[in-house]
Amino acid sequence: RGRPNPDRIARPGDVHLQVALYQDTQMDITGPSDPVRVRTAAVTPQFFGAIGARPAIGRSLGATDYPVDAPRAVVISDRLWRTQFGSRPDIAGLTVEINAVKRSIVGVLPPGVRWPIDADLWVPFRLTTEQDPDLQRRDNFVYSGIARLKPGSTIESTRATMATLAQRIAA
Repeated sequence: RGRPNPDRIARPGDVHLQVALYQDTQMDITGPSDPVRVRTAAVTPQFFGAIGARPAIGRSLGATDYPVDAPRAVVISDRLWRTQFGSRPDIAGLTVEINAVKRSIVGVLPPGVRWPIDADLWVPFRLTTEQDPDLQRRDNFVYSGIARLKPGSTIESTRATMATLAQRIAA
């Protein structure tokens, strides 16, 4: 590939294989057992690829789960599957009420996958279409990001690329 071209526009894809956003929240589940409030991550479609997690049962959230008019889907942790749903083998496709909205459980993550916020529930992160001034501010840290580096990328090359991007955005 040769030497880097300083005139070429840097892009996050130069160093990242997957980039995703998530937001830490809590939701109430009303299902087959007593209602429970659980730590929840609202995630963008690239999230599970970025953390390298594949469901043990069912599937993860996909592009078709994110449109505003899409059926509501959710992925649950192994711990929640065991404690709230009695390890039901037929869990994928089960409808539960989460924050008073009916959602279909589409997958269960393997034991131990709870990073980055010790979540038990993952839902599609839908950005609002409203022109909310708070969402336009550069100092608004409502969302957290995560990225998986491409094979061969280093932390140093990632920092340099991201610094270049930050300078261009600021300009």
